[in-house]
Amino acid sequence: MTFPAELHRQAMALADRATVEAIKGNREAALSLYSEALSLERQAAIDARHANLGEPTISVLHRSAATLALDAGEVREAERLVATALSLDPPDLIANELRDLLEQVHFRRHLALRGLELHPGEFQFALMGSAVGLGIVSSTEFVERVQTVETLLYRTAERTLRRPFRERGRRKQALQKEIDVYVSVPRAASFAVTFKIGSSQQLALPGLGFASGLIDEVLTCFEILDRGDDESLRQRISEPAYFRNFIGLASRIAPDGDSITGVGFTATGDGSPREVALRRPRKALPPAVTPPGTQVLAVGEPVTITGRLEFASKLNQQNEIRIESDTGSVYHVRVPEGLMNDIVKPYWDERVTIRGTRDRDEVLLAEIDAADDPGTA
Repeated sequence: MTFPAELHRQAMALADRATVEAIKGNREAALSLYSEALSLERQAAIDARHANLGEPTISVLHRSAATLALDAGEVREAERLVATALSLDPPDLIANELRDLLEQVHFRRHLALRGLELHPGEFQFALMGSAVGLGIVSSTEFVERVQTVETLLYRTAERTLRRPFRERGRRKQALQKEIDVYVSVPRAASFAVTFKIGSSQQLALPGLGFASGLIDEVLTCFEILDRGDDESLRQRISEPAYFRNFIGLASRIAPDGDSITGVGFTATGDGSPREVALRRPRKALPPAVTPPGTQVLAVGEPVTITGRLEFASKLNQQNEIRIESDTGSVYHVRVPEGLMNDIVKPYWDERVTIRGTRDRDEVLLAEIDAADDPGTA
């Protein structure tokens, strides 16, 4: 007989190997290893129950097995394992962790292709959280994210086509003739929409149609971002302006941890569904303007300023905004390349909070967010 502790050790060793394969992009190998790890961990949880090993051991093993089930793509099995663990009256701390895991299970079900056939060049985009109900969602949370996903698609297209970063102005007419983005009517079951990308026959990526390759690239970047492998993401998006832009746009799509707790994408690659969930909250995302090895931020005093964005322009070949703070002081803020058009300008004439570093009379922007008007917080 193999004891639960030994089964658990073997399962974790397989899970570590699966993670390595996932990082390498070997999805099928990773799924196979996660599935093997699940079988061992599930048996460890069953044996622990039969042996009356007590709590929190039994619940922890069930939670671990449920997590592996999600990693292996076995959503229904994860749901069964979480439900079993909760029925065994686990300690409060473990019970709360199991409920959080159950939310992830529900979210994965939201991402499932419920009667929807996705074709190459399409992906489903779904939201989850307190701002989402059956067939209803906060317009602020939904509309901004949909518009940002569209912007990110065009930016990724420009990057994969190796075009210089477009700091100002609208998308070139030539690009809009080559790529069209469409959005379906939202579906009530998960409040998901489908993005469909049309592209000219002249565009292609190696081994893929352009639309399929573009979706694959976007999902891969979100997968790396959610995994927390920020260095790999910087290597993949090597041009600083595009990297800053991706992080800035991703932060507008990412969960806030309150109203929206999960953002997900589903696409078909090799004929099977590919699901990517972004659970990493925007506050945990890497900074957009400090990639290692580059001197982006000047040495200076960290500063946070709340006030109204008065204008955004390009002065003396440097992107600059001006903020009048709540105390009446006026600050000139320089915006690093990649952030002005898509990240900063949407806040025109709004009350914002900026964070950055101040060196003499200039502030170099690191982050910008909307701020509540006085008296509305």
